[in-house]
Amino acid sequence: MPHREPEQGDFTVQFMSSKDREKVEDVRRKLDNAAYYAETIPIEINGEIWYRLRLRGAFSRSYADYLAQQIKNQIPEITEYWVTTR
Repeated sequence: MPHREPEQGDFTVQFMSSKDREKVEDVRRKLDNAAYYAETIPIEINGEIWYRLRLRGAFSRSYADYLAQQIKNQIPEITEYWVTTR
């Protein structure tokens, strides 16, 4: 895919949601090292804490899809993603 300039919007990319914080943090560090800055967001679901891994920033829907595909191709631990509103 050719390089694209960032497009601002209301969307972000979520890569994973897990109860295993260390697993999420490991993938976050890999994203950060590749200059795709991410954040870990703890949420409570049915009394349990889950950790969501999302890109920082807000993008257009098409740019969020573009970024997610770029990342999925570069980082083997990323096998799926969700484009969500910020």
